[in-house]
Formats: sequence, structure tokens, C-alpha cells
Amino acid sequence: TVFYTHLALKNAYNAAVEGDIITLSEGEFDADFDFSKSNITLRGAGMLEDTVVGTLPTTIRGRITFKDSVSNCTIEGIHLDYEFRIEASSNFTVRRCRLYRVQKDGGDTASGYNFYSCVIHELDLYGNNPNDACWINSNFFNCIIARDNSSGSLGGGYGTLYGSHVRLINCYVQVDHPGDANY
Repeated sequence: TVFYTHLALKNAYNAAVEGDIITLSEGEFDADFDFSKSNITLRGAGMLEDTVVGTLPTTIRGRITFKDSVSNCTIEGIHLDYEFRIEASSNFTVRRCRLYRVQKDGGDTASGYNFYSCVIHELDLYGNNPNDACWINSNFFNCIIARDNSSGSLGGGYGTLYGSHVRLINCYVQVDHPGDANY
């Protein structure tokens, strides 16, 4: 099924069943909704303008929250201009995306997240309690992570990346106050 207009993402998601691939063209789409379905792939035309090929990015305006029962989803080629929220979900792959904010909500763990070649402007890797290990077996490969909020630290308000087996591999990480970041 083909959906048109800025509401195409919402309409395609509502019609999707487990195992579906939602393919978005270049352009802007409205969001602000919760993903509650597992095993869905969301694929866009790219996170940046490609002047050689002549394509514009796929931009999602708003917040997307992955609910705590969701697993085995893939997102690729998307520019999300507000918030990518994660509850206690597992086994996600994010490729070639530009994300304004990635935030882990709640004290439960997020397990098996893999970010490949992403640009992340604000990465909050903390739970509700500094003793929470909220990220388990999660990896960031070839990512650019720029921390530009008022806390000035990679780990969010607590200043520490809380988790077990969280790896930043071949990543560029920028923090405003390097002495405050513990990772």
C-alpha cells in the first residue's frame, strides 16, 4: 500500500504488521507517536542531502518512542529532528541516521542496540537512578556524538555512562566539559 502526504509515516505504521518494511521517500513527515510493534523496518532516502544523486533527506518532525515490549526493529536513512526515545526494548539496529536526541527512559534496561554511521547531537545514556545499568550490550560504530546540552556531559544529568558492555567503536565524541564526562 502506498501512503501520501506528511501523514504517510503514521498511516503506514498503523497499517504495518510484524515483518513489514516501511519505506519513506525524501521529504518531511510528521511524527509524535509510540512504536508498539516489533520486527518493523523503517527505511528513508537518507539523513543528508545528496547533491551528486540529487536527493533530499527523509526528515521526521517530532518524537518517536519505542515502547518497552518492542524488539527487533531497524531504522535507516532517517533524519529525526526531535527525539528518539527508548523504553526497555531490545535488539534494535539504527543505520545512517541523524538523530537530534537519543534518550533512554525509565530505570529498566535497553539491550542489544547497535548504531552504525549515525550522527547523534545529544545522547542521554542514563536511567532514573545513577545505579541503574540501563544500557546492556549496546554498540556505537563509526558514529559522531556531540553533547551540547546544559549538563555538558556524555552521560546525561548524572555525567556517567551507566551500562554494561557499552562500546563506542571508531566514534568521534564531543563534550563541552571533557573533565565531567565519565565513559
